[in-house]
Amino acid sequence: MNLDNNIPLVSVLIPSYNRPHFLKIALESVLHQSYRNIETIICDDSTNYEVRNMLQPYLERYVQISYFNSVETV
Repeated sequence: MNLDNNIPLVSVLIPSYNRPHFLKIALESVLHQSYRNIETIICDDSTNYEVRNMLQPYLERYVQISYFNSVETV
């Protein structure tokens, strides 16, 4: 996903496992970067829906965030 063709795309991969609070801190850090052409890929291996529930508003608001749940993708 190249949001700005004039500058290189940076991909940030964030693994997650049952810790929505820490994921939110990491995600907010990425979203507050001054570099604008960033995609964020979240790989979730959680055993519950807490991470997905926390992420839902972000996924609806930011097209540059992709979410993959290992249970669904295996």
